[in-house]
Amino acid sequence: MKMPQRCKKRAKRLPVNLLRKRQREQRHIQGIKKKRKTRRPKIDIERRAHQELVSATEAELKKILQSNDVLSDIQYDCEPEELLGEIALAEDNATTIYIERDGLSTLTVVLSQTNPTISNLKRAIELTARVQNKRELRERYESRRKRRRLSEETGNKSDSNDDSGVNAANDKVATNQKRQQQQKRQQQQVQTTTAWLMANRSTGEFIHSTTRCGHLHRTTVSWRFLWRAYMLIDVQSKNPLYDEDGRKLLIDCGIENGTTLRFCKREIYLKRRRQK
Repeated sequence: MKMPQRCKKRAKRLPVNLLRKRQREQRHIQGIKKKRKTRRPKIDIERRAHQELVSATEAELKKILQSNDVLSDIQYDCEPEELLGEIALAEDNATTIYIERDGLSTLTVVLSQTNPTISNLKRAIELTARVQNKRELRERYESRRKRRRLSEETGNKSDSNDDSGVNAANDKVATNQKRQQQQKRQQQQVQTTTAWLMANRSTGEFIHSTTRCGHLHRTTVSWRFLWRAYMLIDVQSKNPLYDEDGRKLLIDCGIENGTTLRFCKREIYLKRRRQK
């Protein structure tokens, strides 16, 4: 049955809850069931094929680079800026700058430009830090996989060599030893995390935010906020690098090839001022 025009006009004037109630009653009377949307399964075939292709190309690149003596020191996931820096180093046209960080390894930033500016230096620092963090995470993941494989292999060997009738006392001793080892590892992790937190509180990068719940997490550095709150300073001359004008040359600021810089906190926070 279709609703007459007057009933439709009256229904429009009703509040939302009463209107919904009326619609439900009409559905119940007419026996019309609301069709539920069926969830379609996500097809990951293309994604898997793409990942397999990427892994195969990476493995082939790795073999090619390792076989060549000249290109053996270049990573297979090298960024274009890194390649330009390597070319500039080979041609003796690059400027290398070292960035010291509290509790972390020093960054070696290679600038391929003939007359690099402050903005070029900042972008290079961001890129090198991001790439180094990505490689560290990848190495950690690969080492974890190797450990798991070794543990599985040793476990399978021990199961095959052991006799079927193993005493329950030996099992209890093994479980107690495992528990003690886990407790020791947890204590060591807590100690290391506390030491890292104490060391990295004064650093320019927010690395102390990566240690949560007693284990490491992926770093999420907000470089936009970092450049507002921190600035670079020369370690030898103690002269700060005033980076209000990003187009200023590094030579004019007194920064030459082989200088070491360090993060320090700004006296005046740059708030929402856009950096050029």
